[in-house]
Amino acid sequence: MSLDRLSSNELTMTQELIANMLGVRREGVTEVAGKLQRAGLIEYKRGQITVLDRPKLELRACECYEVVRKEFARLLPWESGRVLRAAKDVRGTTTRG
Repeated sequence: MSLDRLSSNELTMTQELIANMLGVRREGVTEVAGKLQRAGLIEYKRGQITVLDRPKLELRACECYEVVRKEFARLLPWESGRVLRAAKDVRGTTTRG
């Protein structure tokens, strides 16, 4: 969701911040980040996350991502249009749905 609001494919977030946002242990974030990196979906170095394959990353996300994205678009359509345009600029295509 954070990436949806940026005009690039890079996030500056520590594993500690991600863990706090999700309510999980930092070690769990480390494990998942490693799996996503080995799968070629992200590159993660010292608080810098670069998404390498957004469509495949979205396929790995739970269905809640799509539900929240659609609800955001329904409630804030003017903001959603900007978000979708930015996502298209970064990826060359719009998000699913």
